[in-house]
Amino acid sequence: ARITPCQQQLSMPRARLAPLYCVLALAGMLRSSTARPLILTCPTVLTVLERGPANQTIGQVDISGATPPLTVGFRSLPNVSSTALNGTVMIDQSGILTLLKPLEAHTTSTTNLYRDLSVLVVAKDLYTSVACAITIRVMSSNEYVAAFTQPSYNVSVLVNATIGDTVAILDAIDPDPYPLNQFYSVITDGNTDGVFSISEDRIVVAKDVLYQYLDSPTFNLTVTTINVNATSLTSSATFLVTISPIAGWLQLVSAAVLLSVDYLTPASTFLGAIAVRDPSRTAVTYHVLSSSPDSGPFFLVEESGAVVLLHPLDLSVVGKTYQLIVQASDRSQTPPLQSAPGTIFITVIEENTCSPGFMAPSHRVTINDTLPAGTLVYTARASDGDRLGSLNSVLSYAIYPAPSLFVIGPDSGEVTLADVVAMGTYRLRIVATDHGSPAFSGIMDLIVQVLSTGFPRFPAQLCVPVSPSWPTGTLIDQLSRYLVNLESAPFSLASAALTTPVGVDLGSDGALSVSAQGIGALADGTLTALGVSLPFLATPSAVYLASIVDDYSDGSPIFSFDSTPPVAVAPLDAAAGDVIMIIFAGSPLYNPIRYSLRAECGVSSLFAVDEWMGDFSLLVAPSSWAQPFYGVVITATDDVTGLESLFFLTVYRGTKRSFSSANYVTAMLETDPAGTIVAQLPASLPELQAELAPAIVSPTATRFSIDDALQIVAALPASPTATDYSNSTSHSYALTVMLTPTRRGTRLIMSSTAVSVFVLPSPSCNTMQSPAFSKATDHISVLENATIS
Repeated sequence: ARITPCQQQLSMPRARLAPLYCVLALAGMLRSSTARPLILTCPTVLTVLERGPANQTIGQVDISGATPPLTVGFRSLPNVSSTALNGTVMIDQSGILTLLKPLEAHTTSTTNLYRDLSVLVVAKDLYTSVACAITIRVMSSNEYVAAFTQPSYNVSVLVNATIGDTVAILDAIDPDPYPLNQFYSVITDGNTDGVFSISEDRIVVAKDVLYQYLDSPTFNLTVTTINVNATSLTSSATFLVTISPIAGWLQLVSAAVLLSVDYLTPASTFLGAIAVRDPSRTAVTYHVLSSSPDSGPFFLVEESGAVVLLHPLDLSVVGKTYQLIVQASDRSQTPPLQSAPGTIFITVIEENTCSPGFMAPSHRVTINDTLPAGTLVYTARASDGDRLGSLNSVLSYAIYPAPSLFVIGPDSGEVTLADVVAMGTYRLRIVATDHGSPAFSGIMDLIVQVLSTGFPRFPAQLCVPVSPSWPTGTLIDQLSRYLVNLESAPFSLASAALTTPVGVDLGSDGALSVSAQGIGALADGTLTALGVSLPFLATPSAVYLASIVDDYSDGSPIFSFDSTPPVAVAPLDAAAGDVIMIIFAGSPLYNPIRYSLRAECGVSSLFAVDEWMGDFSLLVAPSSWAQPFYGVVITATDDVTGLESLFFLTVYRGTKRSFSSANYVTAMLETDPAGTIVAQLPASLPELQAELAPAIVSPTATRFSIDDALQIVAALPASPTATDYSNSTSHSYALTVMLTPTRRGTRLIMSSTAVSVFVLPSPSCNTMQSPAFSKATDHISVLENATIS
């Protein structure tokens, strides 16, 4: 292929020199094929600051594999002006780039702070020419700060200025181009009590209380500008703000004053007052312009604006509201200054002094699990010691936690079923609240025991695990836990066809244990039948003892599982066909393994195991199971040797995959002591308490605890303190309850719910009244030169 061009040269004028040319050409080809290739590596972007110093190194191109002679230079790209870098950037033979003179960004963009200049670096040695592109990014420099036109300003604001009124215009300017000239302003000093604030380019009034500073009416504010792109670029100016009084200005603190008085309040009681904003005025008087329906039993003190009850009230005026239209006058002026009218509203109330109470703090009822929705379960009754017929004695009922399977009539207190409920124990909180102001509450606990209907049941056949290594007295299983609809029954061994194995004792309470002889007589890896009799069984039940061995020295399959004892959990809302666990056994000989269920355990209609894959699945939804758990024996068979091993698995009916609600609400009284059960969340079944780990994870977790039955318990008293609540009539705690599985491989999904615990006020209502002042509030004066005592 390389000879062909040489042969073509024979037709050239200097044909006699063609062989020499061919030799030289071939020599050059051979030489270039053995030389190192020329490699040029360029940085993608080099950044320089506009108007930077001259003769500065800005980067370097890596050159390797060159065969001298080597030349390096620039070539402008088509999209770049040919004069953009002319005489500005130099590159030497070693690839060092030098900026010879400053560059300008010249950016006209409203968003970019730089200009990109692209060049092509070209390197050529004896044999090769290579190139690479470099972008030189010229960054704009932020040279100026946003400065005010003068260092200080004197401004004033009227005493009647309201929130948002302008005090001064900020005239700071940044000469840099956009967006380098973007800045914001803040008040950094002198803003006592936060009276002023910055709104865009203005100082504005932030609080409608300027009249309070007439005695010391000046504020020396420092306003600082801060550059958005370079926060270190700042500038400041001072603003001396003076609050100016208004001649003839007189204003009430509030145009409307709301007061209330109990109808049992004694005469001469001070109820409240109306006042003007300017405290320096000493000659202000107050008078009633009009009243509706009339001034009645109330009197306005002219000198102070105080409202006083003249004579006692009675029940006939409870709920009535009186209105006094009041005006203030400053009689030191001629003519006297008049304020705009204000209104005093006085409502006669009946004070709520008692909280509702139940006959007992708790009550227990028992129902069965076949009752339809709407069935009456219990009727709550509470009483209130306030006057019969008043709003303070009218009660409403609520049930917690909410939502719940139970509902309560808000007026009747009747607790009914919202739906069919499953067997179990349900703890409910019933709260009775009166209609007074403030409203008070009482609480009782209702424990509902739901029993399953029908005759007592015991499995016709079941399996329990045993091991030849267990010592005498070891409890094999407590058979009473398999009883349904019966708390206890006398167990005994049957003497029929089912032969009692040697080495096992059965107590009358259903305790199956290892006898003094031991259970070594049981054949390894087998199921041995035991006959169990109960009074209500026509024929004995078959209890199979599954002898689980841990000696695999003969090459039997070895099971692998990640929980001890091995368990599987079927979520309550799982469906038939769901795989809840994967069974795995390995052969020491690396032979294939087949899996099967032992039919003696009576569970072949509920579960299935894939013969080759070991997928353990449901044939019946857990919600339809007759009992909450089953013992399952799985056989693993070596498909080559025929050796077998037994695997005992307990399958529990679990909870739903998550809480039935993302939010629950419950309540407690502020008088409840530590240890009070606040709520029981409807999320767990008793059979799985050992499989779930509930926890409260929230900032207020230390005030409450939660047990395995999902009962939330108050760890501290509920009485409010100054650090707990902002007011004393309504407060609550927000909790987050997390439910996590404690066993690996149980397929339980972690879930959480939010619980709001409302703490309700509950005053005592004793016949012995507590000490009380004759007035709730009083006004006095003292001279500034008064001495101790």
